[in-house]
Amino acid sequence: MKEKWQKFWRRDYTYHYVEVCLSAFTSKFLEKERLPSFQSMFFVRVDGSSTIYGSHVEADRFLKKLIKKFTSRADEIIKFKERFFKVAHDYVKAGEKMSKLKPSSLPDKKILLLLQDYYHKQLVFTSYVWIVWNGSEHFSNITTNLITACAHKFDLEKNLSGYLKFVSEPVKKSSILLLNEELDKNKLKNKKNNPDKLYKKYLWLPWGDLHVQLWSKKDFLKYISDYAPSVDFLAARDPRKDWHFSAKENLLIKINREMAYLRDMRDEFRRKAVYRAHFLYQEVARRFSISYDDLMFYTTPEIIALLGGSKKLSVAELNRRRGNAVILKKPNELKILSGKDRDKFIKAVILIDKTEIQELRGTVACMGKVSGSVKIIKLNKELDKIKAGDIMVAVTTHPEYVPKMQLAAAIVTDEGGLTCHAAIVAREMNKPCIVGTKTATQILKDGDLVEVDANKGIIKILK
Repeated sequence: MKEKWQKFWRRDYTYHYVEVCLSAFTSKFLEKERLPSFQSMFFVRVDGSSTIYGSHVEADRFLKKLIKKFTSRADEIIKFKERFFKVAHDYVKAGEKMSKLKPSSLPDKKILLLLQDYYHKQLVFTSYVWIVWNGSEHFSNITTNLITACAHKFDLEKNLSGYLKFVSEPVKKSSILLLNEELDKNKLKNKKNNPDKLYKKYLWLPWGDLHVQLWSKKDFLKYISDYAPSVDFLAARDPRKDWHFSAKENLLIKINREMAYLRDMRDEFRRKAVYRAHFLYQEVARRFSISYDDLMFYTTPEIIALLGGSKKLSVAELNRRRGNAVILKKPNELKILSGKDRDKFIKAVILIDKTEIQELRGTVACMGKVSGSVKIIKLNKELDKIKAGDIMVAVTTHPEYVPKMQLAAAIVTDEGGLTCHAAIVAREMNKPCIVGTKTATQILKDGDLVEVDANKGIIKILK
């Protein structure tokens, strides 16, 4: 009998971050939060994009304990937030420590110690990222279903969009939303922005991993120039003012809004730390005569070993890692399967038949109805494909996607719920958006003409 695997996400990740995820999720770090670690996880890397899978049984067990953890005590979400911020600040400080020193003047041993400290704090932080990501995904679904059912029950469907906006809004703004707020204030007061100051302040935004497509100063200036002040096209409406909720239901709303905030903040903390850390990785590449691109196929433990005297990865190994592969975590090593070994392993993963589907469905994040040409974004480097009026179809979105999201006529994602980045930013832009389709980037292809009906949550292939 084949193992059942659950797909969690697909990302444009380096081997560095793939190894970090596998090590964090299969380690003891999660147990400090009274949650089970995973024993069986792997990434499938195809055409530069890596998809993480976990045991269906372990995923179900983790989810049940996660929901119980946050719903059993009314103050758990606040206590958890305090612990999360402590871990996150420790991680960012480790990155700051690396950036404040002049890397070229440091001996190998000092670089090794800095990397070891950064790597350990990154593992702890990443285990919290796993909790936040799963928590925001699942509490978003639970809360959406609760509010929708109540609106129908009490004949308040006319207010449903406002209710859903309220319960899915982060309790505070972070990262790109703070930048937009700053631009709003200046434009509404007819004040000129200081682009150099803003660019320096938000330079870290694209750095979700050690390799990035830089948000160039030119792109940043264009974003500022094109940005229009936000308008509350849809006012949030607190459903608790229109009908009585039980204590448990009130807690669900609170958890969902806090998780939406933590989801944004985990991205902000990570990007700030990675931006500051990348200078040291650049120095390692220079010192050992390895191209920075090649270094992205090393894991941090392998780089630490390199600093300790181990040999560089061979050209053959680097080429193998560049290709399609399965990446597993084994005790004290990363196991990489390619060729026939890879093909044999992934037979356990059921792939979707793309040919018979003419309609996709997802969750409405922002209403509207438009038609346009599809542009598929699986890797960050593909963002330049987006032109004005295109339909952006992405696995998910990140802060560096925002300038292109502005150009797009609509946004469609595989992943996410009402609290994901795409949903929150689309509502700020009043851009038609459907999230959580699961398979849009697999079913659709560049150039497809589609109708995005974000009133009903349906994407139709026209031709």
